[in-house]
Amino acid sequence: MRQDLFPVSVCTAFARLQSHSPAHSFKQTVETVEEMLNDPKNGFVDSNSGKAAKLSIGDVFDSFDSVPVGVGAVAQVHRATLKSEFIATFSTNKTDVAVKVLHPHIKPLIEMDLILLQAWGKLISWILPGSRYLAVNEELATFADMMRRQTDLTLEFDNLVQFKKNFEETKPGEVMLPVSFPTPLFGNANVLVEQYCEGIAFTKITELGNCAFDDELIMIGLPAFVRMIMKHNFVHADLHAGNILLTFKKSSPKNRNQKDQAPITWIDPSIYQTLSTSTVSERKQILQDLKTQGFTPHCVFLDVGLTSSLSAKNLENIQVVVAAALEGNGSQMADLFMTRCRNPEAVVHHELARATMRKMIQDIGMDESVRGGSKGGAVLPLSKLKSAEVLRRAADFFRYHRIGLEGDWVGLFVAAVLVEGIARKLGGDVDVLEVLLEEVPETMSF
Repeated sequence: MRQDLFPVSVCTAFARLQSHSPAHSFKQTVETVEEMLNDPKNGFVDSNSGKAAKLSIGDVFDSFDSVPVGVGAVAQVHRATLKSEFIATFSTNKTDVAVKVLHPHIKPLIEMDLILLQAWGKLISWILPGSRYLAVNEELATFADMMRRQTDLTLEFDNLVQFKKNFEETKPGEVMLPVSFPTPLFGNANVLVEQYCEGIAFTKITELGNCAFDDELIMIGLPAFVRMIMKHNFVHADLHAGNILLTFKKSSPKNRNQKDQAPITWIDPSIYQTLSTSTVSERKQILQDLKTQGFTPHCVFLDVGLTSSLSAKNLENIQVVVAAALEGNGSQMADLFMTRCRNPEAVVHHELARATMRKMIQDIGMDESVRGGSKGGAVLPLSKLKSAEVLRRAADFFRYHRIGLEGDWVGLFVAAVLVEGIARKLGGDVDVLEVLLEEVPETMSF
């Protein structure tokens, strides 16, 4: 959670929920996993009887760690080793797997929390009528739907398949980003078994303040997120540092007669443990040594249960607003907001709205066109983006001029703030406009 937007005490409490929630018992994990294994839909069938076998964990896994490697508010993850005879069955070349198991009774607990949250939203809207222009109730309804979907791990399975397809199949002229997702293998609504991914938790990198790979990491995360929005319309809506693993690779020199891509060398997995347990100064030195040796970073995005997609109408809306922003046209942005909001007839003070948006764009540093193959000298360093100030001014703008946003706009903006917060914790600085120009289609226009 962003400490530049919320009090430190609130951020600390929510950080505990991300990675230090109470674990349920291993006995409950075994019961849940074995129930999944004995579901005929997963294909574990006794070849002699032709009927679904009564399987235990030991029949499918060579080992299954009783202590989870991670515990979240909704589920926990155990590391396990799949028996070799199942490798071909699930089209994987590795036996190490991560087994995600929902907490028992989590669904009714979430329902109770969502009922209270939505009641609070209605109270806010009643006490502060102007909040309706920030789509508080609509956004809470969207959030409630997202949370309910997070308690069905078959949806996360499908999300992993879609994300892998989106990032592994690049379009002509599109740069392949060093981003990947775990391969889902099998499961049900309560259990997800996926390929185990080695790496160091990204939280161990952001706490350094700065490191040798800061610029490279920002130029992986920001383009990946913009691509999710502008090209895929399928966004990881919970992309905080706790849901990212960092790995390192380098390309071996190609043989003169070699036509295929040069082979990739990944660092020894033991280095991840060294990085995780080392001091800050030691960690920085190890990273510097890796860079000197020619290794480059690669990010693995985890926990994709929360996703967001825009309706066709709202995807077009955000595309034309971004196009106007890249033209440095604050007046056009204001007009788009005023004419494409939920209730254009309710909007007031049109000329003032245009002047206000022009001033906001000017203060941010986007008041000149960056299209046409040249940025014309316009740059937008990440370090100059003040999220708390932008959020406050944007909220004031929508509320004062009675511009009612759709709920999924607000959700997308919150997801963007999460990702930008990760980038801000790193020591590097990049030109945000450069990222937008690379990832936003040139064909977009308003």
